[in-house]
Amino acid sequence: VVIPDSIAYMTTLEDLKKTLMNASRHLKTGGVILVVAHTREEFQENNFAYTGAKEDLHVTLFENNHIVSGSTYEATMIYLIRQGPETRIHHETHTLGLFPYEEWSRLFKECGFTVEEMNIDHLYDQYLLEEGEYKLKVFVGTLR
Repeated sequence: VVIPDSIAYMTTLEDLKKTLMNASRHLKTGGVILVVAHTREEFQENNFAYTGAKEDLHVTLFENNHIVSGSTYEATMIYLIRQGPETRIHHETHTLGLFPYEEWSRLFKECGFTVEEMNIDHLYDQYLLEEGEYKLKVFVGTLR
């Protein structure tokens, strides 16, 4: 089972546990889950810019991550879309979960996983707008 950073859409520990339990039900003993996540202790508020173009379409995305509570942050995205002579601006805000490392460890264990982890801290460095770090963990769990 692979759950990329979309696991962040779980904004409560109860929802996170339900997701991990559901994943465990889809695996046989020895099956593997891969989760990409933030931990509360390492998360920083950051700003990012991404851009790309094809033919007469050019899109620039500005993203702001802002902690709003002890267990959530908001990712607000502003899209600047230029196509030919037209310019459009769209925006959206996503509320995402942010849990301490200890809670991640506890839930993996409760759901029957033995977990190894690694950091992928520099994946988004080229998109950061100022000094900062965007730390991500990859949890690889094996169902006991």
